[in-house]
Amino acid sequence: MIDIANSEDVKQKYFEGENYILRYRDVYQLNYSQAQQRLTYNKLYHKADGGVGITLRGRFIQTGDTEWVNKLVGFELVKEN
Repeated sequence: MIDIANSEDVKQKYFEGENYILRYRDVYQLNYSQAQQRLTYNKLYHKADGGVGITLRGRFIQTGDTEWVNKLVGFELVKEN
C-alpha cells in the first residue's frame, strides 16, 4: 500500500474515477480509501501464457481509459460505466 495522507492532489485524482496500472503481464485497479487515507490496488488479471506481454518488461502504464485497457488485454476485462 502507498501512504498518501498528505497529498491532496493525488487523493483527489485517484478518488475520482477509475484508474488502472498495466504491468508486463498484470492489470491492477487502484482504489482510494478515504477512511484509511490510503491508495490500495487489486490484481484484476494475470496473463499466464507465454508470448508478448501487455507492456515491455520492467515498464508500466497508468490509465483511466477502460476501452484502452480492454484493447491491450484482448478481451472485455473492464466494463465501461
